[in-house]
Amino acid sequence: LRLLRFIVGRKVRGESPEAYLVRCHNRQDHLNEYGATSTALSILSGVQDEALYTEALELALILIMDNKTARDNLMRTYFANPDESLWYDLRSLIQKGMATLKADKNVNRAQQGRQYEQPHYPGVTEQTRSFRGMKSGVSMGMSGMGMAFRPDEEMRKDEHVYVGPQPPYMLLVFKFLQQLCVDHDIVVQRYLSEQYDNFRKVDIVRECVHYLKALDNAVCSNTAEILLQLIICMQDMAVGCVENQLAMVSHGVCDSLNVLLYDNVLPEDLPKQLEIQVKVTELLLTLLEGNIDTFVALKMIKALDFPLLLLHSQYLQPDYRMQAEEGIIEGMGEYIHLRRLDIARNTFRLMKMLGETDPSRIPEKQKEEFDEVLSKVNMYSRVSMGRIEIIAANRAIERMYFPIPQECRPSKIDTVMLQDDLEAKFIYQKVNWKSATKKIEEFCRWCEDW
Repeated sequence: LRLLRFIVGRKVRGESPEAYLVRCHNRQDHLNEYGATSTALSILSGVQDEALYTEALELALILIMDNKTARDNLMRTYFANPDESLWYDLRSLIQKGMATLKADKNVNRAQQGRQYEQPHYPGVTEQTRSFRGMKSGVSMGMSGMGMAFRPDEEMRKDEHVYVGPQPPYMLLVFKFLQQLCVDHDIVVQRYLSEQYDNFRKVDIVRECVHYLKALDNAVCSNTAEILLQLIICMQDMAVGCVENQLAMVSHGVCDSLNVLLYDNVLPEDLPKQLEIQVKVTELLLTLLEGNIDTFVALKMIKALDFPLLLLHSQYLQPDYRMQAEEGIIEGMGEYIHLRRLDIARNTFRLMKMLGETDPSRIPEKQKEEFDEVLSKVNMYSRVSMGRIEIIAANRAIERMYFPIPQECRPSKIDTVMLQDDLEAKFIYQKVNWKSATKKIEEFCRWCEDW
């Protein structure tokens, strides 16, 4: 396995990137003619060794990386074999990784349990009682030791659990799944949730959501890369695929994404935390884009934490910065601010897209909270975000939002005067309306004169 991986990935000294890519594709195609990728993946069901899992996945990944032909040929192979066990094996690996993660969390919880004193009510802690949305305040108590242990589903959303290094094959599993979906082929994306021609149907999309739920409150240096790759993988699974969007929202992905948007997700590495949160907001946008079914929007309105989204959107205000965090990492203040802006802009787009939902279908209580947050987001973005409307070929109006550069933003004093002056000059300007070309010429001349 290592020898084949070396053959495909070996670089020649002085070789240009273009020449390397061509040569790499030739080697991939040559090895795939002999079924190297499918043979490597078949090892997953034939052994019970983590080292072999890792080597087999690394080889399979490098054989399809940046090669659409190789990916298409691989999927055709699996489409032609309805009893193929690849999806069952991938699900087994995800579940093994989930079991390892939960075991580490339980060990960590047991070690931290000695710090919690037994409250007045046996088996109940202040932490479990204050947990938002928990079904029961009863935790698993240890009699006679003055300690209380909380089950995984009752942990606070703001509680941070440190876990050890995770199996190396977990990162490769999500990289491999992402490579299968990177071309955004609807047939392949749907196949991950239901193998309609397979004797054993496996829902890989659901397993990814469940792994995310197990990981959301255990983000640390040992799991950050896996989490980031998982979110990117889920985004590619959902792009343009309504079935996968519905599946993710139905399985409760928004609950985990809420947790990941809190500021204490990865306190020891703020740049990595912001990178993860940018991808979280991009995934939320992907769940809505291209989806005409209001079910997704309604489920998201019910599940999302809007006060938290409002907190992120404050960066849309001119010159808004959190002064306290700029000095956390020397030389990283501007990077942190730009990532915060990315999150704020994605949050703005998300709120605008959710705002197009039919208000009569939103429950009254949630509608009040949503409308209040949306109005504040609009207030924050009044100067920093712009909008244009385009009439598409099907006569539908598409709204396009864009950031306004700092040098193009008017001052607060001149905003009203400038807008009135522009409108007056434009309305009373004599324009030749005979053709589109003439209108554009007149508009350009008017802009130059003004």
